[in-house]
Amino acid sequence: MASSGAALFPRLAADLEVAPILPTRTQLAISAVYEPPLGLVGRAADGALLHRVAEATLKDFLERVATRLAERAGDERPASVSG
Repeated sequence: MASSGAALFPRLAADLEVAPILPTRTQLAISAVYEPPLGLVGRAADGALLHRVAEATLKDFLERVATRLAERAGDERPASVSG
């Protein structure tokens, strides 16, 4: 990663877990720690809006992964992602 623009972007550390529950069900979960960019200014913006953008981005990611896994398993559509 280029260090010149690194402070302009949020940092995200995440673990993605895929675990079988039943022969026809799989749990897909993500645990994440998010750090907004721009220090104090970024934390203020995060409180107002950016954390919602981060949550929506993670939910969209999980939905896309779930859809791809369901397609590969031959299912018509995955169960919904809660968030």
